[in-house]
Order: sequence, then structure tokens, then C-alpha cells
Amino acid sequence: MASGREPWVGWAELTTEPISELATRHTAQVMRDVGAHVLGVVEAESRELPHMFSASMLKSVGWTPYEEVHLIDGNDERGINVGLLTRDAHQVITIRTHVYARDNSGVVFSRDCAEHHVRTPAGPDVVVLVNHLQSKGYGDPIGARRRFRQAVRIARIVNRLRDEGHEHIAVAGDLDDTADSEALRPLFQRTGLRDISEHDDFDRDHRRGTYRGVNERGKIDHVLLTPPLFAKAVGGGVSRKGVRRDPRTRNRWEVYET
Repeated sequence: MASGREPWVGWAELTTEPISELATRHTAQVMRDVGAHVLGVVEAESRELPHMFSASMLKSVGWTPYEEVHLIDGNDERGINVGLLTRDAHQVITIRTHVYARDNSGVVFSRDCAEHHVRTPAGPDVVVLVNHLQSKGYGDPIGARRRFRQAVRIARIVNRLRDEGHEHIAVAGDLDDTADSEALRPLFQRTGLRDISEHDDFDRDHRRGTYRGVNERGKIDHVLLTPPLFAKAVGGGVSRKGVRRDPRTRNRWEVYET
């Protein structure tokens, strides 16, 4: 028989805090200044939010919105997903999600390895795999083991795509580890992928890292290209203008006046 309910039935409301208007504006300014035709994003809550951001914030900084915004909900219950925005006749013709990818240990991807096939107006199609791997915030070696599993699966996806005849493939995003780490070893040793930062005309903007402007051990964000795509690259770089630095920082990078 039912024994009744607990003495208290109700709910608790979380205190909300507004995001800094300057922080969102600086993000829009970086997007404007980089001017990417194909833009991978991480930690996006839903498809509607980057669409609204593009439509409103880019206009406010003097640029035009992206024409296409693509995002599929991933495995993270916090709603920090990966997505892709395109513009200027760069069209996504196929999307494949890997949220259900499994191995002997269970679900592979913390978010997704979103596979976007992009038709370009001036050349062959490009396949972009946008990633946000297991964070170091959950502690290593547990986090490292999962990143290793994720790297193994991404390598398989890349090699499958190449077997299908796709030569121009990019793996981009927050891989949460350095290129020389054991966790990412399968991604580099089993695919032939090259990091755009190896290009002779890559501008690091005063630092080698990509996380909070630090040096080599902070190089955890990557754009990895198959050799045919790397051969077409004319350069690359890191934009740090929206990253705050201390006035006493040595070898300082340029920041927005705000």
C-alpha cells in the first residue's frame, strides 16, 4: 500500500547571474575579425542560441549573421554542445552524429563528434569533425583514459571517411590535452593528421598556448588537417584580443580597448 508522501513537496529556485555584456560582445568581435566561412563552436546550449547570437550580436559589431547554424544535442546534460556555423555559399549537405558511439567501456563521447560535410563554392567538399573531449577537470587518469578512447574513435572515423574517398578532413575543437599526450596519441599516429599550428605562416600571437593565453602546456585546442587539406592551407593563427591579460604581462598580446 502507498504510505503517503514526504512532509515537504516543493522546489528550489537557483539564483541567476547575468553574463557580462562585454564578454558576449568580445566574442562577437573575435568572430567578426576572424571572418571564418566555416566556424566550429563548443559549449553551445542549443541550436537556437548561436542562431540568436549570430543574428543579434554580429550585427551589433558591424558584421552580417551566419546563414546556417547546425547543432545536435550531445551527451552532456549541462547542454554544452558542439556545432557549426557557415556563410557565403558554404553549405552543410550532410550531418552525422556520433553521440551513440560505444566501445567495451560504454558511451565514447562526452558531448559528440559532430560530422559535417560542407560543400564549398571554390573547391572540393570538406568534412569537419567538431569535438570537445573529456575535460581534465574530472581528474586524470580517469579523464585521460576517456580522452584516449575518444581519440581512438575519432581516428577510426577519419580513416573510414578516407576509405570512402573523402580527402579533405578537419578535426577541430577543444581536445583538452596537448599533442604529445598519451591520450591523444591515436589521433596523431593512426591518421597522419597535422596541426595547423605547424604551418610556416601560423601566427601564435605571442604565446604557444590556446588556454587563457598561456604557453605550450596550454595548447589544448587544435585544428587538425589531413595532408591534402594541410597542403592547401595558406596559414592560420590564434586571436587573443578577447582574452584579458594583466598590464604587467611580459610579451603582451593586443586586446580590445574594452
